[in-house]
Amino acid sequence: MIKVLIVDDELLVRITLRTLLDWEKYGYTICGECSDGEQAMGLIPKLHPDIVITDVKMEHVNGDELVRFIDKNYPEIGTIVISSYDDYQYVRDTMKHNALDYLIKNDLTGEVLLEALKRGSGKLNLGLDTLKNESDRKAICKQFVWQLLGGLYHGREEQLKLKLKLIRLDMGTAQVLPILVSFGRMEEMCERKAFSHTVINGSTADSSAVCNGSKCERKALPHTVINGSNGSRSVENHVQEKLMTDASICTMLEHIIVENHQGLAVSIEDNLILILVSFDGVVSRKTVSEDVQRLVQRSEFCLYKYLQQKANFHVGRICALQEIDQSYLELYERRKSMFLEEEGNGISSKAVKEYNNGQGISLKDEQSILLAVKNKEEEKLQYLLNTIFETIRREEIPRAGCAQLFNELVILSFSICKKYGIDYRNIYDKSTGIMEYVGNIERFRDCKAFMIGLYGSILEVLIKREADKSYSKPVRSMIAYVHNHFRESISLGEIARSLNMNSSYISKLFKDEVGVGFVEYLNEVRLEHAKELMDLKNRKLKELIEESGFYSYQYFFSLFKKKYNMTPKEYMEHLM
Repeated sequence: MIKVLIVDDELLVRITLRTLLDWEKYGYTICGECSDGEQAMGLIPKLHPDIVITDVKMEHVNGDELVRFIDKNYPEIGTIVISSYDDYQYVRDTMKHNALDYLIKNDLTGEVLLEALKRGSGKLNLGLDTLKNESDRKAICKQFVWQLLGGLYHGREEQLKLKLKLIRLDMGTAQVLPILVSFGRMEEMCERKAFSHTVINGSTADSSAVCNGSKCERKALPHTVINGSNGSRSVENHVQEKLMTDASICTMLEHIIVENHQGLAVSIEDNLILILVSFDGVVSRKTVSEDVQRLVQRSEFCLYKYLQQKANFHVGRICALQEIDQSYLELYERRKSMFLEEEGNGISSKAVKEYNNGQGISLKDEQSILLAVKNKEEEKLQYLLNTIFETIRREEIPRAGCAQLFNELVILSFSICKKYGIDYRNIYDKSTGIMEYVGNIERFRDCKAFMIGLYGSILEVLIKREADKSYSKPVRSMIAYVHNHFRESISLGEIARSLNMNSSYISKLFKDEVGVGFVEYLNEVRLEHAKELMDLKNRKLKELIEESGFYSYQYFFSLFKKKYNMTPKEYMEHLM
């Protein structure tokens, strides 16, 4: 059993970590728990853990200090850092001291944790002089890249060259270009029906491509069918597929790089791969630019053709390899500000802004969305969501400034589904948790399309449910008309003419099928809408009466009191 020590000052987090996995099933055992780094430093010599999972922010001795302590005194122990913050500075500082991985608490699932543990377990006993296979080399290359990003080789050119020799990495160090490759969820790629094997110069990986020299060719090889929609795969299988996918992409990218240059590709975060390409000996900027363009285009083509994976490529600036940390930091930060960039328009968010001053969705917008869903107003719902995203575009709010809004839109969709008894799996069917999925959408247009699609799916279920009731087609048309036009003056005669039917006949038909008369049903819809507007607490009674389709206060007063056993004014005072 691999022994794991958990260090976090929050009891709830420690309990969550304990219950995320069936630890012993996967070969791990929790040997102890600590509430701060100081306590952990005292227990490590007694417990002899193989892996320490630690929070960053803690009282007394924090996670940064604990990682440094372990790196200095117990280098054989692996550390996995968890934090509430997606902060590059934390990542750089901890990885500089040989942390195995860095996980965000909000994104933490059993799958994510097991994946990190498996990666960590594979690295614990790897020596620089015992590169037994390609996976060992990949693991050490990844650790080497994190050391570079931590600034470990500043002013240490000889040590850098020695390290390159030890890990058998043949690349120049004078002119190196970082390129970040970001993906959607790689899990979605793992779930495709046909996920075949890649043969790359005789070695097997996971795509149906053969990369040889300058060409990638399709091979007819046996398929491994992976069903990702029924939730039947084990966590272990899912993690294995994810690791294989990372390796496949990195291997493919490296083969493309070495067609004309030297370099490497490593997975540094979920859905994020760093390419380092050496341009030593290339003097012309134009040549570099053209080579990079060819590299990116070729990579995009191969990734999509052979792995059905789309990617965004973010190109940094050339610098010496030992100074790559600064170039990478600039690139990493620039990537985070690319949310609003569309092809050709050059919009870029420079100022740090938050949607609605960080308050997320406004109460007015939330209530309006709820009303639109309730009344099954498709156009109104789409208009409301378009307005929200137009505000983001107009005010040039960056991706980070929309995090609270997007979280609340997802939570609101949960709430709506619960209220109407909708199985959320009918709305969102991906294996990746929806919060994590949304958090990884980089582009404005993709996020907008996802949210509109999400709420559109909810409305589609509600509309279909209404249609599936045993109502005749004329009655379904009447109900739909009421929900879309209740704010306007509606007459039964007008609806009858639009249906080419007799008004007396459809009046009787409606009452027989729905159980109440047409006018009574219309008033019910209007009253419910008025009551919803009252709940907002910031509307004048006269305004909301008119907005609900009533044109007589006395008539509204009478209906409201009869239905709710209190006057409108009493109801509004009750809300106060």
